[in-house]
Amino acid sequence: MPDDKSRASARAPQTPSPDTRRIGSRQASWLAGLLRLLACFSPRAAAWLVERRWRRVQHFAAPPREAHWVAAAQRRWIGGGGSAAAGSADAARGALHCWVWEGRGPSVLLVHGWAGRGAQLGAFAAPLLAAGYRVIAVDLPGHGDAVRRHTDVAECADALLAVDLAEGPLAAVVGHSFGVAAAALACRSGLRAARFVGIAPPAFGEQMLAAFEAQMSLSPAVQKALRRRLARRLGADFIARLSTAESARHCRMPALIVHDEGDRAVGWQAGRAVADAWDGGAEFHLCRGLGHFRVLRDAAVIERCVSFIEGARSDRCG
Repeated sequence: MPDDKSRASARAPQTPSPDTRRIGSRQASWLAGLLRLLACFSPRAAAWLVERRWRRVQHFAAPPREAHWVAAAQRRWIGGGGSAAAGSADAARGALHCWVWEGRGPSVLLVHGWAGRGAQLGAFAAPLLAAGYRVIAVDLPGHGDAVRRHTDVAECADALLAVDLAEGPLAAVVGHSFGVAAAALACRSGLRAARFVGIAPPAFGEQMLAAFEAQMSLSPAVQKALRRRLARRLGADFIARLSTAESARHCRMPALIVHDEGDRAVGWQAGRAVADAWDGGAEFHLCRGLGHFRVLRDAAVIERCVSFIEGARSDRCG
């Protein structure tokens, strides 16, 4: 399907995607009841519990295809002051677990979404290797094999900056969903990449947080206390730090934003808004029939992304 340059960039409401804030109906009902009771006595205590839920990463079993994709990769721990091979005494100390496909050229960094794994983007590895790149797929803090199960967008952005410090400058970053938000925030803070690919990104932090508050049935007092906690953790501008569209205004490398028009996790309007806001200029590619996750292994989408990344070589030659 051709690029959609003509659709209005309407700010349609965003609901938390399955890879960002998944709560089962029974668990949500039980938790909502507990929060209502707790809020009667202490909204601040209820906000502490809600913030824990906001930052908690659920882990899901990996499908067999991911084992196939990473069979040709090496396990490494990158960041935390350097890069270490699997089994190193320093491997897990302040570093991210990564899958690395060694290639001859510069590195492309793959960044998964919330509750995901680096291996989810493994279908990009072979085409990028064939194009002459080295490929790094990270497990963000709290994800993959991490023992600790809590994190946030700022911590993930800092972790990506550490990877860039150890391995950069990068040829490109390819992010999915929440991973786009973390990578864009990292780029805003100085991550070095020639090009940026964002797949199915959320756009607006306020809408995402409001949807979570509604899903949790939070009272106004608990909402206020939660936002105070988030402001202490992330800074007074925490809404902007949660907003991919706001980070995009500070990202100066060219970008390609890909979104499926039938994405029921994050509406395509969010991707359009991120593309419109991107300071370095962004192409917006609207695809069809791939949803929020199948887009990560569609051959035509991957080819489009790799071709866009290769355009950085033409930029340097020009």
